Amino acid sequence: MSTTARLSRSVPTDLAALIADLVPSSGTRTAVIAMSRDDHPKATVMVFVDGQREPLMALKVASSPTAAASVAREAAALRTIAELDPTCVAGLAPRVQRLLTLGTTTVLVTSARPGAPLSTAYHRLGHTGSARSVRADFALAAAALTRLAAVPTASSLAPSSWLRQLATAPPGEDTADADLLRQLSDVVGQPSRAGVVHGDFWCGNLLHRGGRATGLVDWEHATVAGDPLRDWVRFALAYSLYLDRHTRPGHRVRGHHDLRCGPEDAGLRYAVDGPGWYPDLVRGFVRRGLGLTGRDPQLWRQALLGGLAEVALTADHADFAALHRHALRALA
Repeated sequence: MSTTARLSRSVPTDLAALIADLVPSSGTRTAVIAMSRDDHPKATVMVFVDGQREPLMALKVASSPTAAASVAREAAALRTIAELDPTCVAGLAPRVQRLLTLGTTTVLVTSARPGAPLSTAYHRLGHTGSARSVRADFALAAAALTRLAAVPTASSLAPSSWLRQLATAPPGEDTADADLLRQLSDVVGQPSRAGVVHGDFWCGNLLHRGGRATGLVDWEHATVAGDPLRDWVRFALAYSLYLDRHTRPGHRVRGHHDLRCGPEDAGLRYAVDGPGWYPDLVRGFVRRGLGLTGRDPQLWRQALLGGLAEVALTADHADFAALHRHALRALA
């Protein structure tokens, strides 16, 4: 059976023909591993050669003009990173192979990174209640972010803090939020040097295997010369948000004596102001990011509040933004 015929049930015909053109001499199979649920859908399709365990390539498929622009931004960021660092961040970042249009669909073809998303382990029963497992996850993230920090950027100048950039052009928040954001940006200050910023650094985009980071995907929000602290804060907050998702309302969260399943922002508030091994881990992680960017590590709380403000102001989903705004106001 031809490659195109074998794929016709899982992907559009023109996309199947593209895969057959890219891998003309082998039978292939595909797996759709991600499908965005917003108004501008994108699908991620992994392509495997028959008999091979690891994927050969990844396709990001965009089916709306806005999604196509997002895919194009990702391609541009990955190409710039490859120019700055021939190792592509020690192999963490995919390499762009093609960016093309098929009718009304835009397709980004990249190399595929091995490993599973860290989010898969995160949601295994008991994982986030184990101090040993969670510390290992944060160590993986720190290792990946340290690699990003080592990439030489096109600019040696210290960039503006990502909080300052938000405060300069706030997208329509109320006066109280704007004033708080300006205060936080002034206190946290700017980084000592520019760095590669992934922009959506959470455990769903970090791949791992055998106790080490093997890949980092979804670069559409990347900044090649930005404020690296942004990624450290984003990871800590995103990891904290879902700590109680597998616990019944009102019950203590396993492994976190001082956290009960309750309001949706309970994990965020626990991470910032709660007692215990997990809040201590979060604070130490953010302190490390502050030190790496030339700031005072004692500003960890202000940095975390700034991260909450960023999500509150920029999230695509109103409910998600409101959740972070509620946590921000409660903590501030």
